[in-house]
Amino acid sequence: MAAQLSIKRQIRLHRYHQVAIQEEWRDTEVRFGGPAMLRLGDGRIVVGARTYTPAQRMSLLWLNTEKGTLTKFMELPSGGDTGYPGLVEWDGRLWVSY
Repeated sequence: MAAQLSIKRQIRLHRYHQVAIQEEWRDTEVRFGGPAMLRLGDGRIVVGARTYTPAQRMSLLWLNTEKGTLTKFMELPSGGDTGYPGLVEWDGRLWVSY
């Protein structure tokens, strides 16, 4: 059975294995707020969240579940509080509303 993943506001990734009754939290070293997560058709996981470095922006990040890391790959134009984006994969493209 696959692990259940969730992300907590700030810097934590939560991974839960129901079969093994195993739970773990990992620090991601990225400060973020208002996250949304989507597994793409190719298996990668993208996270949309408000990041704070160097300024508050809507960012897209790759989630590596094995290492518990988030890697920013795009900052989107924004003017402040832009948490909890809508993420949809459609026809091979990622659509983001925020």
